[in-house]
Amino acid sequence: MKKSRKDEQPTLEELEHIHESDRTKQQTRLLELRRLQRLDLKGKIAYILAYHKLAAAGLATLLLLPFGIHQWVEHQKENIILSIAVVNSVKTDTDRLQEIVRNLEGTESQYDIITVYTDIYTDGEGMFDYNSMMFVNVHVAAAEIDLMIMDQAVYEFCRDKEFLMDMETLLGRDFCEQHSDEMEQEAIVVETSELSDIMTLGYDTAYISVMANAQNAAAAADWIRSLLEPWYR
Repeated sequence: MKKSRKDEQPTLEELEHIHESDRTKQQTRLLELRRLQRLDLKGKIAYILAYHKLAAAGLATLLLLPFGIHQWVEHQKENIILSIAVVNSVKTDTDRLQEIVRNLEGTESQYDIITVYTDIYTDGEGMFDYNSMMFVNVHVAAAEIDLMIMDQAVYEFCRDKEFLMDMETLLGRDFCEQHSDEMEQEAIVVETSELSDIMTLGYDTAYISVMANAQNAAAAADWIRSLLEPWYR
């Protein structure tokens, strides 16, 4: 028996001429099916992604949500035990530096973190370049740098800006008197060769200071003592 026109399924062209607001749900599903039938595999995938963005985005969010929550929880467990800024670093062995600080502080926890900033440089006149100046100003104001390793010109700049802690306040008068040859009022002074096992610097003499608002001054003091008294390690 021949089907009547009424019983026949509408063509793609006929469906597309029906305004979206006038289509039934069945006609909308049929329209998508007709469009998909005309596409190759690559076109089918592109069509589905284009017309089902919200569903795809929702699925992606659902899949990534556990990972995001895990990362957030792990981040909340982190405890910064020392933040070090190295000016004009040629090469810094951050793994070795972290190992030394961890040993000094007696921690093996993976959540005890030592941050090391090495992208801090000076210009031809010995002052911070623009980006480094912005970085230092922001991080010092936010108390996110505990200790800084620098050359004499940068030390004098930081000293004049009152960024630095007095060494007697940090280490005690007796210790400072015992090591007076290596002391400035707000820094210890060492040859960079003494730091060669952990870093290479673009100058011969290093000034090592602790910020006046350091959050981890005790850990900074431990590391400074270990430089002047190696047995302290």
